[in-house]
Amino acid sequence: MEQPTYKEKKEFLENKMGLGQVFYKINEDPNDPTKWEERMPSNGYRFYLNHETNKVDVVFEEYFNCYDGWDSTLYECGTYESKEEAVEAVWLKEHNKMYTA
Repeated sequence: MEQPTYKEKKEFLENKMGLGQVFYKINEDPNDPTKWEERMPSNGYRFYLNHETNKVDVVFEEYFNCYDGWDSTLYECGTYESKEEAVEAVWLKEHNKMYTA
C-alpha cells in the first residue's frame, strides 16, 4: 500500500472534506435535532505559523452546539520546527492511537 503524501496527510488531519455535525439555529426547534439543517465546520487539526518564533503551533479544534449556533474549543497539540514535521508528528500520533486503542 502506498504511503499518503504530505498534502494528503495534512488534508486528512484538518478534516477538510468532513461534514460537521448539524446544529440548532435560533429559528429551529431546540428539542428536535432531526429538524436542524445547518452544519458546523468539521473538527480537525489546525497548523499555524507563529511569526514571533517562526515555528508551527498545532491545535485541535472541536466544534459543539450551543444555544444559538455553534462554538469551538481549541486543544493545544504542540509546537514544531516546520509544517512538515508537525504533520508527520500528528499523523504518527493519530496512527498510534488507532492501533493501540
